[in-house]
Amino acid sequence: MNWRLLTLLVVPLALAYAPGAIALTPTEKNLAFDSYNNAFYVANGGNGYYVVDTNRGAPGRFHFWKVCEQIEAAEDAYDRT
Repeated sequence: MNWRLLTLLVVPLALAYAPGAIALTPTEKNLAFDSYNNAFYVANGGNGYYVVDTNRGAPGRFHFWKVCEQIEAAEDAYDRT
């Protein structure tokens, strides 16, 4: 059988029976962010920062994008409130 024909038959059937994505509820989103903060956020004398691992390693210059993603997640959580 021609691969192109097989692809045209199989792909639509596979997509039709694939489960849909399930969105999180606001409560689940808050729980996820609170859990993340408990693991990675450090408050220090009125200041705070996100650590790069659960061993409480402070971010350095090689963690630029990781810190950017942490800030973006915090902004998204703030925007939901």
